[in-house]
Amino acid sequence: MSFHGTGKAEYRCFTFIRHDVLASQWSSTDDEFAIHCDVAVVEEAAAGGDDVHGARAG
Repeated sequence: MSFHGTGKAEYRCFTFIRHDVLASQWSSTDDEFAIHCDVAVVEEAAAGGDDVHGARAG
């Protein structure tokens, strides 16, 4: 599997999709994953993104 992004971004993208309505079919294509990954990152940034520094992905 290929994640698009680095560190926390990868985790954010993964969890975003796992909790998304596509949770049961997100593995269909890497491209689809990448698209939703980008969406997750954008929404994260739009929501504030002030926790980028030192935030734990636990």
